[in-house]
Amino acid sequence: MLRHFAQSDPDYFAQPISFRRHALDPQNLNLIKDSFPSVFQHKAEIATQFYDRLFASVPETRQMFRAEMATQKEMLASVLTTLAKASFDPEKLQDVIARLARSHAGLGITEAQFRAGETALMEALGSVMAPKLPPPALLAWQAAIRRVIAAMIDPPEN
Repeated sequence: MLRHFAQSDPDYFAQPISFRRHALDPQNLNLIKDSFPSVFQHKAEIATQFYDRLFASVPETRQMFRAEMATQKEMLASVLTTLAKASFDPEKLQDVIARLARSHAGLGITEAQFRAGETALMEALGSVMAPKLPPPALLAWQAAIRRVIAAMIDPPEN
């Protein structure tokens, strides 16, 4: 379902996004806030599926991960938690995204690899959470993750 949503909009990946100008609307923020406990409860499964899907679709990304995968999965869960908590504070969210962009900048990640990561994360989230969350909540998460990835590809100026 989520993959279909992205494919139904041919400009889905082409739209430039600035977090300050295109913040999530209050309804999506509330959907994320309300669904976060359930997503957090399933963070390990989401992280496992994310990395499995990423490495299957873009095998060369595996060499970018120097940390033990259990540690890497915890880092992903921590990032999702931080983003969800910061989403109600635009300035804090901007800082979190800027730190993410800086930490990924030196890895030589291409836009295609970022997009593959976005797809892998949305597919993992959808696979794990679809039976547990209503479609609007999954779409709200998709919108948030899409904006974060776009800001990491083209970091906003402080």
